[in-house]
Amino acid sequence: MILGSILAQFVRGGVERLTIEVAGELAEHDPGQLTAAALRGLIEGSTTERVNLVNATHLAKARGIEVVERRTPTAGAYASLVTLVAETGGHTAVVGGTIANGEPRLVRIDDYRLDMAPASRMLFTSHHDQPGMVGRIGALLGAADVNISAMTLARMAPRAEAIMLLALDDVVSDEVADRIRREEAIIDVWVIDLERGGTDRPDAGAA
Repeated sequence: MILGSILAQFVRGGVERLTIEVAGELAEHDPGQLTAAALRGLIEGSTTERVNLVNATHLAKARGIEVVERRTPTAGAYASLVTLVAETGGHTAVVGGTIANGEPRLVRIDDYRLDMAPASRMLFTSHHDQPGMVGRIGALLGAADVNISAMTLARMAPRAEAIMLLALDDVVSDEVADRIRREEAIIDVWVIDLERGGTDRPDAGAA
């Protein structure tokens, strides 16, 4: 459910095809519950209908979302891994998560590998990797009285494109997000609000 909600706000558009890839120990079981949880997170922030694990699959089909389930016994360094792949308008967005020590962890965004506990409020940036980026974004958030509780960075190579994930205690307004977006090295910004997406419970299930 968490991954589905994050993906819904990350993909920015109607999802045409959703692939749920279940790897490792979880692949030994029927992925139906994980699929329903992912679809619930994906859909419920954009509808006034009540979405639950029972009707999520039906609502997805009614919206024209093609759902594909895949299982593989190998999860790399993880005991289990759930990856959601959304296709829309020729664009593909990917988020992946696992459970570590009983808690959900966000471990993939597109091709970037990372490790952070999802928070109810998060800020993602895609930017050019250069000195001072963390400080500039932190200063903009600080000036708006937005507190950062956790941070992680991921990049493909030095001075290449990178992403930054910030877990936040406070809401980021559209005005603050626009200020960050106007920074020269910024490529894009996403404000993720799991409360808006339908759950304020980061323990509600990794899918």
